[in-house]
Amino acid sequence: MYDYLYKYFALNKKLAIPGIGTFAVENESPSIDFAEKLIYPSKQHIIYQADNTVPERKLFDFLASHLQTDEVDAIRKFNDYAVNLKEELNEKGTVVLPGIGNLMMPIYNSYTFKEEKAAISFFTSLKADRVIRKNAEHYIRVGEDEKTSTEMQEHLSLEHAKKDYWWLYALALGVLGIAAIAFNFLGR
Repeated sequence: MYDYLYKYFALNKKLAIPGIGTFAVENESPSIDFAEKLIYPSKQHIIYQADNTVPERKLFDFLASHLQTDEVDAIRKFNDYAVNLKEELNEKGTVVLPGIGNLMMPIYNSYTFKEEKAAISFFTSLKADRVIRKNAEHYIRVGEDEKTSTEMQEHLSLEHAKKDYWWLYALALGVLGIAAIAFNFLGR
């Protein structure tokens, strides 16, 4: 029975066992280590929640098809498995669920769970070096417009090429101011 339940869990990422609790797969998003220049792959963790959730109907359909029996018999066999699992926990205190983890009962009717660590990681971390290409043209979004890097370099070089003549206007105003002061004092 456990093999079928594990297969169901692997396919559906969730398994509820009445009187025990619910096991679910939780995804951890990929992470980036900028200092080491590495990208770490996403990870999956199995979480356990002690509750009395009723299994979904598709579990019983799945078991009935794999056990090649009717749904009522599949429900009966599943409930028998749950009762046997609970009895084993009461006797031994720990039950190993291969591929999922260890279910323990340190206090009467209180369960704890420790997930099984995967022996193999299918995805490894990636080296993330910055790629800089000289004179490579790419598109840049400028406000509402999209321009190429070449167009933007030309546009920015034209702005620097324009001469700034503000100081000439300031000099002319200064000369006019001095002339007005000289005219005021000498013209009288």
